[in-house]
This record gives sequence, structure tokens and C-alpha cells, in this order.
Amino acid sequence: MAAGGGALALLALVLLALLWRQRRAAAGGAGRVCVVVLGDLGRSPRMQYHALSLARHGHSVELLGYLRDRPHGDVLRSESIRLVPVADLQGLRVGPKLFQYVIKVIVQAIQLLYTLLKIAQPSYILLQNPPGLPSIAVAWVACLFWRSKLIIDWHNYGYTIMSLSHGRNHPLVRIAKWYEKLFGRLSDYNLCVTDAMREDLWVNCNIRAVTLYDKPASYFRETPLELQHKLFMKLAKYYEPFKP
Repeated sequence: MAAGGGALALLALVLLALLWRQRRAAAGGAGRVCVVVLGDLGRSPRMQYHALSLARHGHSVELLGYLRDRPHGDVLRSESIRLVPVADLQGLRVGPKLFQYVIKVIVQAIQLLYTLLKIAQPSYILLQNPPGLPSIAVAWVACLFWRSKLIIDWHNYGYTIMSLSHGRNHPLVRIAKWYEKLFGRLSDYNLCVTDAMREDLWVNCNIRAVTLYDKPASYFRETPLELQHKLFMKLAKYYEPFKP
């Protein structure tokens, strides 16, 4: 047992030494940005647009997340964007639900941290929130290691979404709220989708954010009038509100 423990400790030291060597050898992370979504990249259009915008402005981008649905073609074709897949954990099916959730969060934290320490050193880590548990804390630790800046893009609060299932007074929701506010304040910069969110972040969390509105991608175009007419004529055959 002692020999086995010593071997594991030695292996851990070797891994830390290799990671430290990689960190020292990295060229400061200049121009590199890691965009992180602890979710499906194909269903995260805003983060894909961030990656495309950064790439078009000369940055090398690591786009990290689950690869369930296919990301947009522009993302796949960009030579400046590298997809970094994260295994989609299905969760433990044994024991109480709270126990399953805790185990899943711990495994996700280890998995995400390992992935973030394995990539090339970034200047910035741009993280989507929610989900923020455990991604905010993990991204913050990775930024400490890489000496990078953490940017959080606030789409919502994770604890408010959790409260829809468990109620606002559930202990897990209260912990998530405390966690999100605490680690959210440790970010270097913050973005949000609305002015209401920006104000709420400042009033309730003491977090300064910049509103970055969602805009349609360049490949969206107004439907030509002729196609609009054909569509409404077709709908009028089946639906009363569209009939003249």
C-alpha cells in the first residue's frame, strides 16, 4: 500500500513538473483566447460568434465544450479556431440525487481543469455562465496557473435556473448562489446580454459588466418579399388567422 501511494505521489509530481515546464515554455499566451462552454457548442450560438469575432480580429481561439450538435460551418472552416472536445458526462445512477449531483460536479471539475491545463497557454479565458458550477471556479484556477485573464459572459444566473426545480430555499440553491457571487467577483472582466442583467450584477453581486447585445450573424438575411408572400399564401390554406 505504501509503495502504491508513493508511486501515485511520484506520478503526481511528474505531471505537475511537466505542466509547469509547459507553462514556462509557453510564449505568454499572446493572441490566444480559450472560449469555454460547459455545454453543447452547437447549441451555443453566442459563444460561437465570440469565437468567430476573435478569430477575425487575429486571435487564435480554442473553443472548448461538448460536441453533440455540429457547430456552424464558419467555425469549422476557420483556421484560427480549434475545437477542444470535452466528454459529456451522463452522471452517476447510484445513490440519492444529491449524491449523484455532487459526484458529477467533482468529476466535471477535474475533467475541465485537466483540459484547460492541457491546452496552449491563453491570454484570456472567456467563459459562458450558466452553467457556472463548477466552471467558474475551475476557470479561475486555470487562469491563476496560466496567469491569464478571466472573462465571464453572463447569460443568466445558474442558481435561478436551479431554483426552478428545487425551489429558492433549497440548500443546494443557496450554496450555488453563494458560490456564483463569490467566484463571479474574482473575474477580471464581465459581459452580459442585457442592461437589466448588467444592473442586477452590480446591485446584487457588486460585479461590473459591459452589455454586449446579441446580433444576428452575417449569414441571416431578410426574407425576400416574394418568398414572404408565398409563405403566407401557403399558411392561409390551413390556418384561419392567415386567411384574407
